[in-house]
Amino acid sequence: LPARPPTPPRDAGKEAEREKELLPVTARSAVDTPPSKPTAVSPQPRGSNGVKRVGFSPWPTYHDIPHLGVSSSPDSRAQRQTPLSRETKPLKSILKAQNERTPLTPEDLDHKLSNFSPQIPGSFRKMLQAIIQQLSSPSRDTRRDAYMSINGVIKAYQGLPEVQAVIDKIDLLQQFLARDLAWKDPTGILDTQIVTQAAQLACSILTMKESAAALDDDFRAFVADRCITCLEQVDLSRAILKVHLHVLAVQRFQTNILTTTRVEKLVNALQKIEDRTSTVVARLMIYQRLIEQAPAAMLSRISDWIENVFHGLLSSVSEVQTRAINTCTAAGLHLGHQQAAARAIHELWDKETENGKSYGDFFNDHLTQLSKDPAKAVVAPQIWAAVILFFRNRRRSIDKWSKFRDWLLTLQKSLNSGNVEVKQHATFAWNKLVYTVMPDGNTSDTLYSMLKVPITASLERKGSDKTSQEMRQIAVDSYCNLLHYALRPALSPEELDRAWINFVQPILAVMSKHSARGQFSACRILHGLLKKTTGAWNEHAATEKEPIKADDLPRLDVRWVRSRLDKFIKLLEPWILAGMSQSTESNKALTSIWRSLMTAVAGAGAQEVRTSAELKVAIAHLTNLFRRIWFAPSQASSTSYSAWLDRYQSLLGDAIGILGPSYFVEDVLTMTNEDGVEVAPTPSHRP
Repeated sequence: LPARPPTPPRDAGKEAEREKELLPVTARSAVDTPPSKPTAVSPQPRGSNGVKRVGFSPWPTYHDIPHLGVSSSPDSRAQRQTPLSRETKPLKSILKAQNERTPLTPEDLDHKLSNFSPQIPGSFRKMLQAIIQQLSSPSRDTRRDAYMSINGVIKAYQGLPEVQAVIDKIDLLQQFLARDLAWKDPTGILDTQIVTQAAQLACSILTMKESAAALDDDFRAFVADRCITCLEQVDLSRAILKVHLHVLAVQRFQTNILTTTRVEKLVNALQKIEDRTSTVVARLMIYQRLIEQAPAAMLSRISDWIENVFHGLLSSVSEVQTRAINTCTAAGLHLGHQQAAARAIHELWDKETENGKSYGDFFNDHLTQLSKDPAKAVVAPQIWAAVILFFRNRRRSIDKWSKFRDWLLTLQKSLNSGNVEVKQHATFAWNKLVYTVMPDGNTSDTLYSMLKVPITASLERKGSDKTSQEMRQIAVDSYCNLLHYALRPALSPEELDRAWINFVQPILAVMSKHSARGQFSACRILHGLLKKTTGAWNEHAATEKEPIKADDLPRLDVRWVRSRLDKFIKLLEPWILAGMSQSTESNKALTSIWRSLMTAVAGAGAQEVRTSAELKVAIAHLTNLFRRIWFAPSQASSTSYSAWLDRYQSLLGDAIGILGPSYFVEDVLTMTNEDGVEVAPTPSHRP
C-alpha cells in the first residue's frame, strides 16, 4: 500500500480560502467523491519576508502530459494555470466576427430536446412557446435552430406529441412557414437549410389529420403552389426537391385546393424531374395521392402518367416496383370502371415498342419471365392483379380483349406453382378477376364457367399435410369471394338460378363428399347464404386485405329461397340422411342451416294475409321430404334408433314451430301417383 500522506496543518488562513476560489479545477481525483474541505497552497509574493505556509492535501493531483513542443517545467505550467483576476477583461480579437453561427451539434440538439419530456404534462407546450419566440426572431440562424429543435422532437416522438398544442398556435406557425418556405439567401437563391427545415415541419403538420384540418385554405393553396413552383425549377437543389416531393406525397389537400389546373401543372412538373430511385418512388406516391383526391382530373390526364406507373411495375428495384403496384391498384379501383381509362389502357397495350412488339406483348413476356424466377415469382401475380382492375368497364368486356387468353396463361403458371406464397397471391389475383368480371346475365358462358375452375381444382386437392390444408382454406376463401359476387343482392331471380346451377349446387356437393371438414365448410357457406345479415353489401370486398369468409356472404332473397325450396332440399337431403343416426348436438351445423332455411321461408310470407301459392308449394316439398326420410332405409342399430327418432322430431318440430302449425293442417295438398303430395287444384276431388 502507498504511504499515507502527511496530515495538513489545521490553521489554514482566510487568504488561502480566497485564493482557492480563483484556482481552476484541473485536477482529476483518483476517487469518485471529492474532498469536503480541500486545503489549497497559499502562494507568497516575491521578496516577502513572511513565513511560508505549505498546505497539504490527502487527494493526489494528476497532471496531463504536455504536448509536443510545449514546456513541461513547473514554472511554465504555473504560468499557464495562473487564474485571471475578476477585473481582467479579455483582449479584443483581431479576427473578423462571423455573421453566421455554427449549426447545432447533436449534443446541442440533445440538450434542447431534454427540455421536452412525454412524462411531464405541458412540457411540449412550453417548448413550443419557446420555438414560436425563436421563429419570430429576425435572425436566420435562430430560426434554423428552432426548426431543427422541433423537427428533432417530432422525429424522436414519431409524430406530434401534442396535436392540440400545435393547433392552438397554428396561425403563427402558418405565418412563419409561409415566410421560410420561400426564404432566400443574400445571393437570391433559396436557403437550403431554412427551406428544408420549414418544409419538414409543414410535412409533419400535414401528415396528422387533426392538425391538417386546422390549416386554412390560403396556406394550403400556398403550399401546393410553392411545391409546384419548386418542381418546375431546373437548377433546384436535390435536398429542396426531395422535401417538396415528400410534402406532396403526404398532403391532405381538399378538392377545392387540388383544382384541375393545379393537378395538370403538377402532372407536367412530375414528368420533368430526373429519374432517380428516390424521386421515382415519390412521384408514384404523389400519383396515388392525386388519384384518391382528384380522380376526375387524373382521369383526364391518364395518358400522361399511366406509362410511368407501368414502367414502375417492371422495375428491377423492389422499392419502385412495390410502390408501382400500390399506385396501379389505387388507379384501377378509382378509375378502372371508366371508359376513358379502359381506352387509355388499350391504346398503351397496342402501342408498338422498339423491337416491333406491342407494349402488351412486351409487358406479358416480362411478367412471364418474372413468374419463372424463384426470387421474384411472388411479384408476378401481384402485378397481374393490379393491372386487371383496369378492365372493369362494361362496354369493353375483358373477354373481348384480344390478349386476354395470353394474360390468363401467365397467371396459370402462378396458380400451378409449388410455392405456397406464389399460389396464394395467384388466388388473390383470381379473386380480383371475379371482382372485375362481376358475373351476371351478360357474362358469356365460357367466362362464367371458367371462374370456378381453379377453385374446384384446389378444393379437390388431397393430402393431410399442413401445406394441403392451407391451400384448401385459401380455396374456400376464394370460393366465398366467388359467391359474394355471383349471388349479390342486385341480381335477378334468373341470374341467381344461373349462379346456383354453376357455382353452388355442384361445388357444395363435392365439398361435402370430400371429408368431414369439407362438409363442415359446406354447411358454414350455406348457412352464411341463409342467415340474417346486417350492413350493406361490400362491392370492393375482394380488394381488401381480409379475405371474405362464410359469415360475410350476402343473404339470399327470402322470396327467391322460398320459390326455390326444392333446390335447397335436393342439396340438404343427403346431408340430413347421413346424420339421422347422430344426435342433435353432433349436427349443430346442419341444425343451424335447417332453422335458417325455415326462417327464410317464413320471412318470405311475413306480409302475406292469405296463404300464397309459393308457400303451399313449399309446404308440399317439406311434406315429401319428411315422408322420404321416414321411409328411407335406415342403417341405425337398435341402440341408435332413439337418436334417429329424436333427430326426426327435431327437424319436424323446427319446421312446424318456425312456419306455424296452421299451414300443415290446411286442406291444400293432394296425393300424387308417385305416393307424394302436391298442391291441390281448386276445387279438388282427389284425396
